[in-house]
Amino acid sequence: MQWRDLGPADQEHLHTELRKLATQLSDLIIDSEHPGPPDQRAVGLLTMLRATHLMRAALDGLMSQLAREAGQTGTIGYPQLGDAVGISRQSARTRWPHALPATTRRRGRRPSVTPPVPDIPMTADPAAPGSPRASLRASTPRRSNMRG
Repeated sequence: MQWRDLGPADQEHLHTELRKLATQLSDLIIDSEHPGPPDQRAVGLLTMLRATHLMRAALDGLMSQLAREAGQTGTIGYPQLGDAVGISRQSARTRWPHALPATTRRRGRRPSVTPPVPDIPMTADPAAPGSPRASLRASTPRRSNMRG
């Protein structure tokens, strides 16, 4: 799916609407019984900052919920989730690890074809007689440093 970026006018409109929402939310969270410093502009801006912080946390929660809901449809994978927010498939999986049902998350994984490596006992001295490295060294022909 292709996404279109917002143009400058759309971005300005979004910014204006978010500022209005932050102002409305700041009216709800301000403690009018305990006024802050006398500079009302500073108090208002700090309250709006607090409001946008709360909005951001709420948006993060909403994004997680929407990712889970989209993943539960069974038709969406991590590549599509990542594409929707401009991140990689791996980042989407890290951000929302349980967005897809467990059966979907495991689909496509292949069993390992590499056999397990047996433990080879290591000795303190790799050149000691009887060590696997010593026997390999003994059977490997050595090159001469002399040029001829």
